[in-house]
Amino acid sequence: EQKFHPLEFGPTLKRKLDFIASHETLKQYTNSISHFGFGKLLNQLSEVYQKIELPRLFKLADFVQPQEAEKLAVRVVLHKQVEA
Repeated sequence: EQKFHPLEFGPTLKRKLDFIASHETLKQYTNSISHFGFGKLLNQLSEVYQKIELPRLFKLADFVQPQEAEKLAVRVVLHKQVEA
């Protein structure tokens, strides 16, 4: 938590997800962790930014595909984890 830095989170999580995906017993958790990580990233970004362009968000959240990032962003807002 204290080491969390939104601008460095994407590459860090991507490396960890690659590791998890490479292990047969762990790869089942890849999607859940990436979704949770995206929500965490979006929450932290909402504390700093009032608005962010999608290409910038996609770059910061490079551990999910852009289409998935859009769906997850809508889900996060619908569940009121961040304010739109």
